[in-house]
Amino acid sequence: MSGFLGWIVRHGGTLALGLTAVLGVACLAVWLCRAPAHRQRAAELGVLASVAWLVLALLPLPRWLDTSWSERVAPATSPPSRVAAIRPPGRVPAARPHAIEPAAVRAPTSSSALELSPALAAAGAGPATPTVDAGPPAVGRGSGDWSRWAATALVFGSVVALAYLALGLVALVSVVRRTSESPLWLRNLAASLGAQARVPGVRVRLAAPSTRPFCMGWWSRRPLVVLPVTLAPSGEPAHSDPVQQVLRHELAHLARRDGRGHALFAATLPLLWWHPLWWWLRGQWAFSAELLADAEAAAESSAPRYAEALIGVFEQQDLTAPPRLARALSAFPSHSQFYRRMKMLLEREAPLATRCARGVRRLQAAGALGTVVALAGAIGVAPAQDPGSANQLRREREVLIREIDSLRAQVMALQAEARAMSPSSVSEGVSAAASEAMNPLAAREAEPVRQEALAEDPSLVDVESVSAMRATVDPATQSLNVAAVPIRTVSGSSVLHLVTQLIELTGEVRIQEERVQAVELQVQHSNATREQIEIARIRFDVQRRKLEMVHRLAEAEMTALQHELKQLEASAHHAKSLHDNGFVTEAEVMAAESKVVRMRAQLEILGSAL
Repeated sequence: MSGFLGWIVRHGGTLALGLTAVLGVACLAVWLCRAPAHRQRAAELGVLASVAWLVLALLPLPRWLDTSWSERVAPATSPPSRVAAIRPPGRVPAARPHAIEPAAVRAPTSSSALELSPALAAAGAGPATPTVDAGPPAVGRGSGDWSRWAATALVFGSVVALAYLALGLVALVSVVRRTSESPLWLRNLAASLGAQARVPGVRVRLAAPSTRPFCMGWWSRRPLVVLPVTLAPSGEPAHSDPVQQVLRHELAHLARRDGRGHALFAATLPLLWWHPLWWWLRGQWAFSAELLADAEAAAESSAPRYAEALIGVFEQQDLTAPPRLARALSAFPSHSQFYRRMKMLLEREAPLATRCARGVRRLQAAGALGTVVALAGAIGVAPAQDPGSANQLRREREVLIREIDSLRAQVMALQAEARAMSPSSVSEGVSAAASEAMNPLAAREAEPVRQEALAEDPSLVDVESVSAMRATVDPATQSLNVAAVPIRTVSGSSVLHLVTQLIELTGEVRIQEERVQAVELQVQHSNATREQIEIARIRFDVQRRKLEMVHRLAEAEMTALQHELKQLEASAHHAKSLHDNGFVTEAEVMAAESKVVRMRAQLEILGSAL
């Protein structure tokens, strides 16, 4: 039962919207029709169209209109999104020193991890600050309780309506079983009037005095008319006009097959009891059916005679409210409607058309069919998702979450590295190098660090360190070398890796963009679900953010390389001047110039990628 209630909570809004649209079109058609025959048929077609649309809405068909909003009425059960939103390129606020300890952060091992050199710190480029996007706000608990209460009330009302119809059927069977045989003259009168009304084989039974006249059995070859026993005494009365008029009215209902419409409204009562438009259509149909039955019955004699007879029967008989039953119609549904019908019958100047024209019937049928097809294609329950596809989407979502977590940790590590290599740290390093140059003991203690750096990257030849060893010859040179201590030069492999990341991420962003457009097109044709397009968009957003971050880092790296190139050019020029004075060898000068050539090549490659 809870699963059924949950289904109603998820899809009840969509079904209510579609039923309201169908019934609204039917009410508009009934309101535009003036003839009772047209109004009656329009009401019947409206109810049939609502049932037909409901059947089509439950089938897994492609829809033109997105009705997923109705599913969001139910309380959300999925966890909030964990997508990390990276701020767009721009000025990044400085992080607090105690926010993240650099030694405690470890970048995860991943194929998408970026290797950055400390040269980024010289350019002042900081990584983007990761923030967590909590996704759309979850629906409150009160909304879910309200939806469940509404679904429970709907089911309860449907059960009550079914019980009402079942009790009415039991009461109908009980009334018919307690009826008695009608006198011979009444049977002959019913056979004669039935032949005139083209209702052969009609039977007449007599019930208790409190029973209102009604008819039933439009589906049978021998329909039944039930009259109160006070209306037909055992002997043939001198004036049988009242019973004739009542019989003509009930035979008119049988001839027009009004019992089918009554059965249609009774069958749809458990489904549409909650909708006011359905009740309005039911009232319009019942009143139109009574008007048409009065018109056909009065056409056999005259309107004043028919009205006088029915008013006399209505006032003389002790008639109580009969059971409202499926397939049973009464000539006296209520006091107000009865006198309104008699007044309209007496004031009518032209005869009332009791049949619906063929052209009008075709137009109404085409309108009902078009409404059902259009609304079934636009509104309905979404197709059930394939369990295999759901499992695959769930696995892809887990992979994306892990990738996003890896990206978040990587950004945090880069942020910590940038703070560790901030310009203040660089200036402290330069000051330390200057103090070492002035203190030979400190220089000897720092020598193992220099040797370790050279072992890590043999291509790096520090020309300034060579000049520092010869600084005892010329104190002016020593001071010059202290001011020209460069930042550690980035290796060619790091630049190559950064350029490769730029090229690969640019292509991946284009691929993901094309995939998003393809999935959006599939969603429009109902070949993909909303979850699939959300996953495609998340993938595109992740790749785009990666590209933005790498692009920003590449721009910062290029700025740092340009700064280092100026320093290397100055160092090479200084080494050349030292060589002219005989302080350094030609090999050291060539090494310094090769560093300049290498740095220019890296700048050219990085610039082409940007």
